Amino acid sequence: PEEKIRWKGTFYLPGLIDGDHTYELKALSDGQTRVIQSEIFKGMFIVFSWTLILEKKFDRVFENSNNDLKKYLEEHD
Repeated sequence: PEEKIRWKGTFYLPGLIDGDHTYELKALSDGQTRVIQSEIFKGMFIVFSWTLILEKKFDRVFENSNNDLKKYLEEHD
């Protein structure tokens, strides 16, 4: 089934760094499910911090999260 899980979060104070995070689940013809993860960041701190600090951190967090989700789903199929 196709589903969308979405939530919004803030980093310390609203308006500094706000994230809109989404997981989309898409049914494939072979019975598998494709998971599409996305995040849109907004806020005045993004301009100063994204390329210096946060991009590497969030890339690693998202990759670990995706791997953990894949492992869990494969073990509980």
